[in-house]
Amino acid sequence: MSTAASNSTIKRLTDAATDIFLGALKHTDHGGHFKGLFTLNVDGSPKPVLLVGSAHGSHEDGQVIAVLNPDHEVIDRLAPGVAYIGALLKEMVAGKCDAMVQVWIDAYKDKVDRFTVLEKYSARTSAGPKFEVK
Repeated sequence: MSTAASNSTIKRLTDAATDIFLGALKHTDHGGHFKGLFTLNVDGSPKPVLLVGSAHGSHEDGQVIAVLNPDHEVIDRLAPGVAYIGALLKEMVAGKCDAMVQVWIDAYKDKVDRFTVLEKYSARTSAGPKFEVK
Protein backbone atom coordinates (compact mmCIF):
# COMPACT_ATOMS: atom_id res chain seq x y z
CA MET A 1 0.00 0.00 0.00
CA SER A 2 1.60 3.23 -1.08
CA THR A 3 -1.16 5.47 0.24
CA ALA A 4 -3.45 5.49 3.24
CA ALA A 5 -4.94 2.23 4.44
CA SER A 6 -7.78 1.34 2.13
CA ASN A 7 -11.33 0.70 3.26
CA SER A 8 -10.75 -2.99 2.55
CA THR A 9 -7.75 -2.98 4.91
CA ILE A 10 -9.82 -1.29 7.64
CA LYS A 11 -12.55 -3.90 7.07
CA ARG A 12 -10.07 -6.79 7.27
CA LEU A 13 -8.62 -5.32 10.45
CA THR A 14 -12.12 -4.92 11.91
CA ASP A 15 -13.11 -8.47 10.92
CA ALA A 16 -9.92 -9.98 12.36
CA ALA A 17 -10.31 -8.05 15.63
CA THR A 18 -13.96 -9.09 15.92
CA ASP A 19 -13.19 -12.77 15.24
CA ILE A 20 -10.41 -12.86 17.84
CA PHE A 21 -12.61 -11.01 20.35
CA LEU A 22 -15.42 -13.54 19.86
CA GLY A 23 -12.95 -16.35 20.49
CA ALA A 24 -11.74 -14.68 23.70
CA LEU A 25 -15.32 -14.10 24.82
CA LYS A 26 -15.96 -17.86 24.83
CA HIS A 27 -13.29 -18.28 27.52
CA THR A 28 -14.28 -15.56 29.97
CA ASP A 29 -17.15 -15.70 32.42
CA HIS A 30 -17.07 -12.51 34.46
CA GLY A 31 -14.80 -10.39 32.33
CA GLY A 32 -11.24 -10.22 31.27
CA HIS A 33 -8.73 -8.04 29.53
CA PHE A 34 -6.37 -9.07 26.78
CA LYS A 35 -3.40 -7.73 24.86
CA GLY A 36 -1.53 -9.57 22.15
CA LEU A 37 0.13 -9.54 18.76
CA PHE A 38 -0.63 -11.46 15.61
CA THR A 39 0.25 -11.16 11.93
CA LEU A 40 -2.17 -10.09 9.20
CA ASN A 41 -1.35 -10.42 5.51
CA VAL A 42 -1.94 -7.01 3.90
CA ASP A 43 -1.44 -6.71 0.15
CA GLY A 44 0.87 -9.72 0.14
CA SER A 45 2.98 -8.53 3.06
CA PRO A 46 2.67 -9.91 6.60
CA LYS A 47 2.33 -7.07 9.11
CA PRO A 48 2.04 -7.12 12.90
CA VAL A 49 -1.28 -6.26 14.54
CA LEU A 50 -1.67 -5.26 18.18
CA LEU A 51 -4.98 -6.23 19.82
CA VAL A 52 -6.03 -4.66 23.11
CA GLY A 53 -9.44 -5.16 24.63
CA SER A 54 -11.81 -6.35 27.27
CA ALA A 55 -14.56 -8.96 27.12
CA HIS A 56 -17.40 -9.75 29.51
CA GLY A 57 -18.76 -13.26 29.02
CA SER A 58 -21.87 -12.82 31.16
CA HIS A 59 -22.96 -9.75 29.21
CA GLU A 60 -21.51 -11.04 25.90
CA ASP A 61 -20.02 -7.68 25.04
CA GLY A 62 -16.84 -5.66 25.16
CA GLN A 63 -14.42 -3.67 23.06
CA VAL A 64 -11.25 -4.23 21.10
CA ILE A 65 -8.65 -1.94 19.56
CA ALA A 66 -6.66 -3.30 16.62
CA VAL A 67 -3.54 -1.46 15.48
CA LEU A 68 -1.91 -2.43 12.18
CA ASN A 69 1.89 -2.21 12.07
CA PRO A 70 2.32 -0.33 15.39
CA ASP A 71 5.50 1.29 16.66
CA HIS A 72 6.84 -0.16 19.92
CA GLU A 73 5.71 3.06 21.65
CA VAL A 74 2.07 2.25 20.81
CA ILE A 75 2.50 -1.32 22.10
CA ASP A 76 3.85 0.02 25.38
CA ARG A 77 1.23 2.76 25.81
CA LEU A 78 -2.04 0.96 25.02
CA ALA A 79 -3.27 -0.94 28.06
CA PRO A 80 -6.07 -3.49 28.28
CA GLY A 81 -9.08 -2.52 30.36
CA VAL A 82 -8.78 1.20 29.62
CA ALA A 83 -11.75 2.98 28.03
CA TYR A 84 -9.95 5.16 25.49
CA ILE A 85 -11.96 7.95 23.89
CA GLY A 86 -11.67 8.67 20.18
CA ALA A 87 -9.58 11.85 20.17
CA LEU A 88 -7.06 10.53 22.71
CA LEU A 89 -6.79 7.18 20.98
CA LYS A 90 -6.21 8.79 17.58
CA GLU A 91 -3.57 11.08 19.12
CA MET A 92 -1.80 8.06 20.62
CA VAL A 93 -1.56 6.20 17.29
CA ALA A 94 -1.23 9.05 14.78
CA GLY A 95 1.94 8.64 12.77
CA LYS A 96 2.85 5.49 14.70
CA CYS A 97 0.95 2.83 12.72
CA ASP A 98 -0.61 2.10 9.33
CA ALA A 99 -4.18 1.87 10.61
CA MET A 100 -6.26 1.52 13.78
CA VAL A 101 -9.83 0.52 14.50
CA GLN A 102 -11.74 0.52 17.79
CA VAL A 103 -14.79 -1.74 17.86
CA TRP A 104 -17.60 -2.24 20.39
CA ILE A 105 -19.04 -5.75 20.15
CA ASP A 106 -22.43 -7.02 21.32
CA ALA A 107 -22.00 -10.73 20.63
CA TYR A 108 -25.59 -11.58 21.56
CA LYS A 109 -27.02 -9.57 18.64
CA ASP A 110 -27.55 -10.72 15.06
CA LYS A 111 -24.35 -11.05 13.05
CA VAL A 112 -25.25 -7.94 11.06
CA ASP A 113 -25.66 -5.71 14.12
CA ARG A 114 -23.12 -7.27 16.45
CA PHE A 115 -20.31 -4.74 16.13
CA THR A 116 -20.00 -0.96 15.98
CA VAL A 117 -16.86 0.81 14.79
CA LEU A 118 -16.23 3.56 17.36
CA GLU A 119 -13.08 5.03 15.84
CA LYS A 120 -10.76 4.39 12.94
CA TYR A 121 -7.50 5.87 11.75
CA SER A 122 -5.49 5.50 8.54
CA ALA A 123 -1.98 6.79 8.01
CA ARG A 124 -1.32 8.88 4.93
CA THR A 125 1.41 6.48 3.90
CA SER A 126 2.02 2.88 4.86
CA ALA A 127 5.34 1.56 6.11
CA GLY A 128 6.87 -1.85 5.67
CA PRO A 129 6.50 -4.27 8.59
CA LYS A 130 8.10 -2.69 11.67
CA PHE A 131 8.86 -6.05 13.31
CA GLU A 132 8.07 -9.74 12.99
CA VAL A 133 5.64 -11.54 15.30
CA LYS A 134 7.11 -14.84 16.50
